Amino acid sequence: MKRFILIIIAIIAGHSATVAQSNDSTSIITTLTLYPNPIVNSTFNIAFILAQTDSIEFSLYNAWGQVKYLSKDLYQKGENQITINVQSLDKGLYVFLARADSTTIFRKIVIDNRSTDIKNNEIKNNIS
Repeated sequence: MKRFILIIIAIIAGHSATVAQSNDSTSIITTLTLYPNPIVNSTFNIAFILAQTDSIEFSLYNAWGQVKYLSKDLYQKGENQITINVQSLDKGLYVFLARADSTTIFRKIVIDNRSTDIKNNEIKNNIS
């Protein structure tokens, strides 16, 4: 829990970016890109480059430190991309973590499903 609080403090202080690159020779994840950010639809993409084939864990935490998404899979060396569906999550600030052996990268990501709200309001107005 202390580690999560430190991550939140670092994010609030502005020590976060959407794209991460590492020059560390021991880093498994050499590049990580999250897009779009903010998320205005129901999905976002993670593009990443691995220095070697390895098991990578992706997790998404809400502002209260609750895990809202968690996956761990084996990915091949080189370029990889996955898409995560966040349609069921509330609007707000989230912390995204990518972990592989000695590498942990965190980023802030905002879910702002405005387009979903507009569609829902249009449906409600048509029903009325």
